[in-house]
Amino acid sequence: MKVLYNWLKELVDFDYLPHELVDVFESLGIEVEDFEYLGEGLERKLVVAEIVDVQDHPHSQKLKVLKLWCGGEKTAQVVVGAPGIRPKRKVAYLLPGAKLPNGMVVEKRMIRGVLSEGMLASEEDLGLDEKSETVIFLDDVQGAKTGKSALPFLGLDDYRYDLKVTPNRSDLLGLVGLAYDLRAKSGGKLHIPNYYVVEHGNVGIFPVRIEDFSACPRYTARIIRDVKVNPSPTWLKRRLMLIGQRPINNVVDITNYVLYFWGHPIHAFDLDKLVGEEIVVRFAKDGERILTLDGVERELHSEILIIADAERPVAIAGVIGGEETGVTESTRNVLIESAFFDPAVVRKAVTSLKVSTESSYRFERTADISMPPIASSYAAKLIAEIAEGRVGPLNDVYRELPSPKQLELRMSYLKRLLGVELSQDYVVKIFERLGFDVRPMEGKVRVLVPMRRRDISLEADLVEEVARLYGYDRIEGEIPSGGSFVGRKEPSKVDFAREVMLKIGFDEVKGVEFVSKQEAEAFTERLEDAVKILNPLSENYAYVRPSVIPSLLSIASLNLRRGNREIKIFEVGRKFKWRGPDVLPLETDVVAALVTGMSERSWIEPERQLDYFELKGALEALAGAFGVKLTVEPTDGVKFLDPSGIVKLGPTTIGVIGEVPKNILKIYDIKVPVFVFEVELTELSIPVRRYKPLPKFPPVKRDISVVMDEDVPFKVLEDAIYSVKPALLVNFRVIDVYHGEPLPKGKKSITLTLLFQHPERTLTDQEVDEMFNNLVNALISKGFGIRGITDEGTG
Repeated sequence: MKVLYNWLKELVDFDYLPHELVDVFESLGIEVEDFEYLGEGLERKLVVAEIVDVQDHPHSQKLKVLKLWCGGEKTAQVVVGAPGIRPKRKVAYLLPGAKLPNGMVVEKRMIRGVLSEGMLASEEDLGLDEKSETVIFLDDVQGAKTGKSALPFLGLDDYRYDLKVTPNRSDLLGLVGLAYDLRAKSGGKLHIPNYYVVEHGNVGIFPVRIEDFSACPRYTARIIRDVKVNPSPTWLKRRLMLIGQRPINNVVDITNYVLYFWGHPIHAFDLDKLVGEEIVVRFAKDGERILTLDGVERELHSEILIIADAERPVAIAGVIGGEETGVTESTRNVLIESAFFDPAVVRKAVTSLKVSTESSYRFERTADISMPPIASSYAAKLIAEIAEGRVGPLNDVYRELPSPKQLELRMSYLKRLLGVELSQDYVVKIFERLGFDVRPMEGKVRVLVPMRRRDISLEADLVEEVARLYGYDRIEGEIPSGGSFVGRKEPSKVDFAREVMLKIGFDEVKGVEFVSKQEAEAFTERLEDAVKILNPLSENYAYVRPSVIPSLLSIASLNLRRGNREIKIFEVGRKFKWRGPDVLPLETDVVAALVTGMSERSWIEPERQLDYFELKGALEALAGAFGVKLTVEPTDGVKFLDPSGIVKLGPTTIGVIGEVPKNILKIYDIKVPVFVFEVELTELSIPVRRYKPLPKFPPVKRDISVVMDEDVPFKVLEDAIYSVKPALLVNFRVIDVYHGEPLPKGKKSITLTLLFQHPERTLTDQEVDEMFNNLVNALISKGFGIRGITDEGTG
């Protein structure tokens, strides 16, 4: 959810600076996924200027040459082709060096032989509108003095936060809900706008019939007549654009504005296009169809809740409206819907029809059943003010509404859980600031929980609210007391694998265990092998992951988008496989790793591309820690890797390794090579630790560059070395792979570092040379070339 700093400041008084608010959100349990200054690249480069002279362009009938006054003695010459240009008008002037949201940098340039020192800004240039045919004029903007920055007058001297709200806090999907939390944290005053609207009795009431109150416990409808549907006022259009919403017209824009403000979805119908004398909330009939606002015709079935008139569906309840009854420029009378729909019913429609909207996102997470009248009144108030409509009475249809929960919080219980003694007055003040009704009593407080806070149902939840607002960082940790014990708990295979991967420099991650249908298909031989979720939260979480690799790819994609260039991550988790309706799915513990990007340059090592050998080295380290020898056999049988190999422990296949192909990387919007492995822990066991002294004598290194056919896998060379390996060759590893001249076409060179070591004495150069030469001759006899020795190696 995108939120603007200045918009929040209008609702609640607080002293936090924009960057400080990031930490405040985090302390409240609200993750900030992105934080940006909207005027980035435009500071001191976008100013209010006045047109002082307009001349025809000498070489173009459509262009004009302007002289601008930019304050003081500063002037500039600009070539433009926009309409409405005349002397004394104030404009938003982009100086050379300004960087636009689309990445374009404004420069001085010759246009048809005339120098243009920058450009006049349009709303499209600044990301304030999708399309604009004229420049921005600031003639009537209060305070827009020539020479001043134009950012504040365009809403761009602001900061935007992209918040990730947990599913249980649906109240935070609206600005008002966030404002309550910020008021409670800061102690500032809350400014909730008045939503009282003057109603006209002669406008009429539109009847509503609900066929299933369990699917739709509450539905409100309100007629507004004689509306003037036009483009929205500038402030409304800009505010919606800055939070990622495309302006359509004043009525539709108001419904979107109310959704973001109160966190409650509403919908506007063209009243004159509704057939019959009532709205019916019912389940669809099999085969009914509706053309929705996104231009898609959808076939419905009997498990999808709809809004219908006398003849047809006019909206999918809680999800999306119908095109045929949508508000257009010709609309004169509207019907405002504000309702509460059952989350499971909405989720079923989203999953079945494969459509998700801002409305469905909120209804799926349970909206506030007390909110429909408030959202309707606020929308009606704005429509009356902006579109000059006459507002009718509200028709509020429900059978029975739930009562707010009443809970008690004992001060002794609060102290026991937090380990901090807080005064009762302080606790009362916290809940009052959160908008709760609070009554202090002897040794406890009684709290009436607002309907919007569905996440609070227990006394422990009240404790959590106090801890959240008091500050988790202020609560000192305390080691729990317990009985003494002797000995040491041995780690599990999962813990052991985690420890190994951390030691070799990988970062641990924890991914979501659910994937989309597209991912499930990509990572299984048959989709039937994947475990399907009956009621998924969204289409992106329709299956349980058949592999941990999709989770790693999602996390890698996020890191790449945020500029992390070196990614070495792993997860020790579970993958799942469907085994039929009568048995539980197969759950397998695995360790999976991923590398991509460039290694960081250091004083001893240059920057380099992370590749397959980096990953294979990690696999070998893991195998060594478990005390086993794992082999990699090339194969074409791994659907989601190319090239790919199977990881074997003796004759048993326990994993896969390879490069992720481009068609799968495209799912995650990754454009760089990615290498992964996944190994099952089932066949591995933690070795008994046996200690041996460190070598007393130094090793001796030799490098060798082996030339082989380009399509021959490394394992062939590895097996050849093991077959002729001298006893004192204790280790070898790849340090480089080379293609190109002077090698012959179709050849590659693999450079290895060989490590020779004697356990009881220092090796002489003569001994090492003899072992090295024997190895070289053995490899040559097996058909390999050696650079610098064989003709093949030198090209």
